[in-house]
Amino acid sequence: MPIIEWNSSFLLGIQEIDQHHQHLVSLLNRAYDGFTADAPAENVAAVLCELLDYTAYHFGAEEQLMKEQSFPGMAAHCEEHIQFSNKIEGMIKDYNSGKRLQSLELLIYLKNWLLNHILQIDFCLANYLTAKGTS
Repeated sequence: MPIIEWNSSFLLGIQEIDQHHQHLVSLLNRAYDGFTADAPAENVAAVLCELLDYTAYHFGAEEQLMKEQSFPGMAAHCEEHIQFSNKIEGMIKDYNSGKRLQSLELLIYLKNWLLNHILQIDFCLANYLTAKGTS
């Protein structure tokens, strides 16, 4: 059972961004599956690294879109991206230094952050683009 069930309420109406979000949800569900199946710790780190790599790609695409469209909330939106990336980097660093990851804490953080970011922060961008007639 996935930690997040993808549904149409997550769709922003921006095809590329919606596809990225679906992939992020898929990665989170893969991490959840690994945790619930007691996968080896190195698998956890691999999924976290993949998540970090993909979020960098996704955030870059979102930030380019915001820049091209002169989105007035860009600074705050980018700050959200930085905070998320720093949190994941810290978790990977802790893991690599031998510190045990708290799977429940990690999964709850990732789920809550992703849902909040899509449903609130990214919807502000989508609403702005819709109002401009560019979505």
